[in-house]
Amino acid sequence: MSTDRGRWWPNLVVVIGVTLLLAGVARLVLVWVLHGAGPADAEASVLGSILAVLGALVALIGWARRHRQGAAGVTVTEPPAQAVASGTVPISIPPLRGDEVIRPELLRRLVEAVLSPDALVVGMTTGLVGAGGFGKTTLARLVAHDPSVRQHFTGGVVWVTVGQDSAGPDLAGLITSTARLFDRGVPDLTDPLAAGTELGRVLDGRRTLVVIDDVWSTGQVEPFLLGGDQVVRLITTRQRDVLPASVVAVNVDRMTTEEARQLLNADLLSLPQGLVDEVLAVCGRWPVLLSLVHGTVREAVAAGGDPVAELQHVLTALQTDGVTVTALDVTDAAARGRAVARTIELGLARLSPAERDRYLELAVFGEDVVIPGDVLAQLWAHTGGWSLFQTRVFCRRLASLALVADYRDHPSRMQLHDVMRSYLREQTRARRAKLDQAIVGAHRGIVPRRAGRSAWAELDSNHDYLWSWLPSHLWGGGLYDELGALLDDPGWLLGKLENVGPAGLEADLLLSTDPAHQALATVVRQNANVLAPLDPPGSLAATFVSRIPPNNAPTMRIRELLHTAITGPHLATINTPPDLPHPALTRVLLCRCTWVNALAVEPGGRWLASGGDDGRVRVWDGCVLRGGVRVPRW
Repeated sequence: MSTDRGRWWPNLVVVIGVTLLLAGVARLVLVWVLHGAGPADAEASVLGSILAVLGALVALIGWARRHRQGAAGVTVTEPPAQAVASGTVPISIPPLRGDEVIRPELLRRLVEAVLSPDALVVGMTTGLVGAGGFGKTTLARLVAHDPSVRQHFTGGVVWVTVGQDSAGPDLAGLITSTARLFDRGVPDLTDPLAAGTELGRVLDGRRTLVVIDDVWSTGQVEPFLLGGDQVVRLITTRQRDVLPASVVAVNVDRMTTEEARQLLNADLLSLPQGLVDEVLAVCGRWPVLLSLVHGTVREAVAAGGDPVAELQHVLTALQTDGVTVTALDVTDAAARGRAVARTIELGLARLSPAERDRYLELAVFGEDVVIPGDVLAQLWAHTGGWSLFQTRVFCRRLASLALVADYRDHPSRMQLHDVMRSYLREQTRARRAKLDQAIVGAHRGIVPRRAGRSAWAELDSNHDYLWSWLPSHLWGGGLYDELGALLDDPGWLLGKLENVGPAGLEADLLLSTDPAHQALATVVRQNANVLAPLDPPGSLAATFVSRIPPNNAPTMRIRELLHTAITGPHLATINTPPDLPHPALTRVLLCRCTWVNALAVEPGGRWLASGGDDGRVRVWDGCVLRGGVRVPRW
């Protein structure tokens, strides 16, 4: 593995080699011009030849090293959801934090499972349905970074975090982004199954590991199972029944005693084994709870506390507050919730009231969302008057207390564990709308005001978070009039297509109850494949307008508004274009098939079969291609 920092020296070697080569050649030419071919300057000629040969060799070595890096090197970027492809092998996995506790038996079983010649789908789940915090994501990250895994999957290793709320166009957007790691020409699609078909197409013939993290439903799993004849899918989920029947399942439950001791003792002085074992019992060897306990004690020790006394304090608090007496029953969801809440509160007790308020405000962010540092800084400057420096120092402290799943400085970003997010959402239930209003208010100053409203359509394209999530915050804050005005703004509609894509725009439109926005969402879904950014700039507006039926009453108003955004010469439709999708169209079934010549639909509409020139009959169940069989030609 190489990084961009390691690529400069081959270039320098090439430059030095070429310089020596040119110096040698120049010396030879100069000797020949001044003295001809006589023996007078034989020594100078030899020196020129040596310089030329040496320069050629040095340049060749540098070029060879540079070429080797370009062909075989892999750059893993810091942002978890992004990848840099070196050559044709995408690697897109979250970086390791460096403090992970290795669980050797589980890790061995998982690595063996994904490397098995017969592996298709490997599922990682818990024996407790719906329980989180057992370390599935950490184990999946360790598998993805395992050298033998990276060496085996020559087609790449990619990571997708799904989350409980991901569905419809949002899920399609995740799948499309993954497919574009392999083929940047993949069209924009807003249907998850259509996007999954494209992902399967680009993965065919590639020995690839796809990690699908935090899956909650079969509808989230199915799009990832299409195509990809050499792909292994590693799925993490709390819900065992969402996995395919043929899956190789690995249960991830409580840590072993030795693993739990290792986690609790990390960075601390030697603790009495009796006290440690008592804490392990009270915490049920539950990884997320042990991390919270360890973070609380570590913070206290950093402030001058005694590790034994601080650990005893946490233990006493858990026992005397009625959370647990001797051992936590991890099968009891209510007990798990009380234990997490009490331990988080012990960590929060070390914060000032203003710091506790800032932490609770993190409830405003969506599940599994990577929170940019500049968005946090803007929010906390608005709600607490904090500086950028205060924000960064506090983020580091939250990471030290294990109150957030991850925090990185470069680029600055944070991510919440869903167990902590559930706690925050519960604590802020009564004021969640005010939090959404706060994040909107915090960013009003970065855009001008037009006609008494914030001109959100004038956001710079680098404000990725707001382009993605602003409508959700307007909706969550009850700012429905502003949301409606935003979705009527042709600048926002086109900007959303340019900066996020059709899936994001469809999701925005579906937040509104306005029939015009609902109808426009259907237009976007049916025409997503032609609504990608176009050259020259401005062409997208004309294309978008051409896909809106001219005589469709609900969308006529928005169609006219979009007309105003078209600049310069353009082609305009006079009559309804003949290739517009039929209003009844709900889904396009994508398949790398030949012509379809026969179609049979089950009377109840639950499945259909298609037949084509390739002699195969394909069965579609719930619009998912379940399989095909070759039939003899008659």
